[in-house]
Amino acid sequence: MLRSFETETDKSSGITFDGEALWIGSTYSREIVRCSATTGPGSPLAKSRPRPAAPPAATAQVDGFQAGEVLGSKALGTGAHGQEWKDGKLWFAVPPSREVYRVDPKT
Repeated sequence: MLRSFETETDKSSGITFDGEALWIGSTYSREIVRCSATTGPGSPLAKSRPRPAAPPAATAQVDGFQAGEVLGSKALGTGAHGQEWKDGKLWFAVPPSREVYRVDPKT
């Protein structure tokens, strides 16, 4: 092990390195978190925000991305898995959508 640090991810699944930063799939919040590979979440690359409290189960009427935002790991489904960095693009799979995505993080 070269280095370790805590991240803001919720049940991480997949990680890749773009030459300067790490891209980590936060499975149940449906986010992809970018953080410095040398300093971790304390760097300017990491975002810091409080997680919203989950509503009572009887009133939880949310779908898709919002479910992850509101319910966290209690929401159905998952986000990105198996990140890969190639030629300046971020690739990842999202099992519930049965899709593989290629994104340009600059745009």
